[in-house]
Amino acid sequence: MKKVISYLLLILFVFILIPVSKANAATVDLLVDKACTEPEIVEPGQQFKLDFTLKNISDNNLKNIIVKLVSIEGKTALTGFSPVGKTTELYYSKIEKDNSVDLSMNLIADSQLKAGAYNIVVDISGTGENDGSFDYNKLVGVVIENKPNMAITSFKYDPKEFSGQKKIKMDFVNAGNAAVGETMVTVTANDQKYYKYYGALESGDENTFEQNFDLTGDINGKVEITFTDELNRTLTVSKDFQIKDTSKTQNNASASKKKSTNPIANFFKHIFGLGD
Repeated sequence: MKKVISYLLLILFVFILIPVSKANAATVDLLVDKACTEPEIVEPGQQFKLDFTLKNISDNNLKNIIVKLVSIEGKTALTGFSPVGKTTELYYSKIEKDNSVDLSMNLIADSQLKAGAYNIVVDISGTGENDGSFDYNKLVGVVIENKPNMAITSFKYDPKEFSGQKKIKMDFVNAGNAAVGETMVTVTANDQKYYKYYGALESGDENTFEQNFDLTGDINGKVEITFTDELNRTLTVSKDFQIKDTSKTQNNASASKKKSTNPIANFFKHIFGLGD
């Protein structure tokens, strides 16, 4: 019986010691005031900066602060990202009460990374003024995307290039490094709309769009190419155009040809009332 009581007392003593040891730790409060990437959206294979702003909002000075990139959330390593010029740790010797410090780390994203948001697990540790330690994790998001680039490489709308016809001809290319989807060309000409659907375009795909207009007078118009990127966002590339009506000019030119260019003949026509 005495042995049982001794074991119970020992267990109770151990459990009492645990909160005491934590109570001896310094009370700290290190706020991650900012954590972001430069640029905001990172392309696969691109070098970028991971910036931190740490703010001491505790009642103590904090020292020996270490910021360490541990892994990608859900993985055991920093898969897809590598440090450039340094390790995955940042060190700062001391942050005084109510002060902030800025830290940054250069990283490079793997060229084979797929588009999406990646959460980096960041471990932040250090000691307080009374040598009590602190250690906690934060998540920092990194957005990976192949920057979309739908480029209009040629655009013609002058009637002189189409034998007087009112027409546009446009060449465009998916100049980005990733495929796009739901590609649509929409043309607005005065009050009329014209459409052509192209769907998915792989990187480097080139296309030509042509449209004739059976409209009178001048035409004020706009061409819009809409498409969805890897993150399923709808983007638009547009171009304005104006087609002048050349029919009046052509009629005036024809009429002037009918008139004689000889000033003497015109004089006698005027005196004697002769017609053209």
